[in-house]
Amino acid sequence: MRDSTILKDLDLRNQYRSDRHNLLEDFYIPCLQRSLSYDRAVGFFSSTSLAAAAKGVSALIRGGGRMRPHLSSEDAEAISKGLKQREDVIEEALVRELEQLEQLANDRLGYLAWLLSRELLEIKLAVHQNPYQQGIYHEKLGIFRDADDQVVVFTGSANESASGLIANFECIDVFRSWRSGDDDRIAEKMEDFQRLWQNQTPTLEILDFPEAARRSLLRRCPAQFPRMEGSGLRSYEQQGNYSVPATQPDVPSLYPVIPSWLNLRPYQQQAIDNWFANKGRGTLKMATGSGKTITALSLTTELYQKIGLQVLLVVCPYRHLVSQWARECQKFGLEPILAFENVRTWQSKLSTQLYNVRSGNQPFLTIITTNSTLMSQGLQSQLPYLPEKTLIVGDEAHNLGARRLEACLPHNSSTYPLVMASPLAV
Repeated sequence: MRDSTILKDLDLRNQYRSDRHNLLEDFYIPCLQRSLSYDRAVGFFSSTSLAAAAKGVSALIRGGGRMRPHLSSEDAEAISKGLKQREDVIEEALVRELEQLEQLANDRLGYLAWLLSRELLEIKLAVHQNPYQQGIYHEKLGIFRDADDQVVVFTGSANESASGLIANFECIDVFRSWRSGDDDRIAEKMEDFQRLWQNQTPTLEILDFPEAARRSLLRRCPAQFPRMEGSGLRSYEQQGNYSVPATQPDVPSLYPVIPSWLNLRPYQQQAIDNWFANKGRGTLKMATGSGKTITALSLTTELYQKIGLQVLLVVCPYRHLVSQWARECQKFGLEPILAFENVRTWQSKLSTQLYNVRSGNQPFLTIITTNSTLMSQGLQSQLPYLPEKTLIVGDEAHNLGARRLEACLPHNSSTYPLVMASPLAV
């Protein structure tokens, strides 16, 4: 819940400078928390800014940020020679960069995708009318507006990225609508932004975000806004003084996340560390009641964060354990396919979701099955389609000792040293 609903309650300074202030905590987050709209014109707009300022993004954001597509010399040449329309080249460049992102960057794009899917974020592109003109659109202007129609305008050196808000040495000037003497500057800056947004700025052309790039971005959209508050497993991406922990309340999601209430015990975290130190192989030996399932699912989440794990396959000796695993998986935001009993109830769904994962349209898939179903033709016909980034968890280690059962498990070779191809016995 926001501490207040209006910007005027903030004791804002005329200037924020990195040697004296924390731009993120002292200015950016408090203003976001009290705003109904946020317009931004910058040379670079990055989803890392949303990750860094997650506390403030709970407010309704209307983003006026400008994303700069990477235009290679070949792209510019294609435009100048009339081989392609500029809009087509920009669209291809955006889609190309979105498709080539590593998994961690892909996760961060979930912020933008979620806002975009709910029409809380609008993106337009500012480009020079002449593609060969030196330089880029590099203005930095931001406008916060609250429910009382009060406005805070800021200008300065900071881009809309984590580096701009945290790591770099930056300085911004702040103007408030309720402060005497700021009226003219605010009116001027707001007019500049509106002219820019409406494509009325000379030498610049404002383009709508290409549909193909929009569809590519929306494929990364999580089921709900990925909150970044709280604590969880250690982060594998850090920038400046912030990190991106994998935390989430106990609600359905498209990928594994640590429940907000969970704090692993030292022996559980040690078991995870030992498994990674052994290059993703070995037996997790823990006493009954010590939280083996929680440990295994925490390991799954950590593996997802590290290398973009795509599939979790859990093999249980008995049917009642399938139900227990399903309940625990739901606490981690997962919606597993329960592959046992009648093949008609799960095979078609499994086949579809495996295709979605392999084609990049679904980030994660959880399958829970029994030893007997694993050996059946119905499931065996699907196992060859498991991607290499698959973790296989075998519940009850002694039940995995039978040669016939072990022969039924997929043994994919992988170029990733932490990706499981052999089972993790629990």
